[in-house]
Amino acid sequence: MEKEKQGLKLLYLMDIFKRKTNEKHGMNAKELIDELEALGIHIERKTLYRDIALLQKYGLDIIKEQKGRDTVYYIGNRDFELPELKLMVDAIQSSRFITSKKSKTLIGKIESLTNEYDGAELNRQVYVSGRIKTENESIYYTVDSIHSAINNDKKISFQYYELYGNKIRRLKHGGEKYSVSPWIMLWDNQNYYLIAHDDRSEEIRHYEMTQALTVNLKKL
Repeated sequence: MEKEKQGLKLLYLMDIFKRKTNEKHGMNAKELIDELEALGIHIERKTLYRDIALLQKYGLDIIKEQKGRDTVYYIGNRDFELPELKLMVDAIQSSRFITSKKSKTLIGKIESLTNEYDGAELNRQVYVSGRIKTENESIYYTVDSIHSAINNDKKISFQYYELYGNKIRRLKHGGEKYSVSPWIMLWDNQNYYLIAHDDRSEEIRHYEMTQALTVNLKKL
């Protein structure tokens, strides 16, 4: 087990840098060694310096900085800057078609793209007047299926419902499935809409996809 962890040492060290450091929170050699020791990985200071050099060669932007008598290391440039991640979070929270449950999950994944200090700033609430989030959890898979159909020249079938009163769903056309040839997806007013050729009416129509259930691909 010890040998196995030693083999993963560089990955653990990279993870420590990504999660626990930024320009305001550097770590010195002892702190880095202590973090690795807590994971059951013994490392000498000389080896640590060599591993840091290897990670820098790999492309990780590890900055070395002198603070008084102490030398600290931290991650400089990342794939995403904090303002970019905040924009993503705001877009997710303000999108009506993304459920509250899925919003929380997606934001958690975005937080993993930065360090634990900046990640705490992403846990914020954006309020948009008059906007109620959908409760249709299948919308993500619906959108993915439609894009797949468009890219592969496939028809799709789905059930379509309307909302009445206290969020009561009623299937249109007695629950009979719609069969359409999808053309394009539109993003408008925080909702996804499908523009498609309807097999029944032989007309081009649009559908709000938050109200579609179980999209299935069909051969042309």
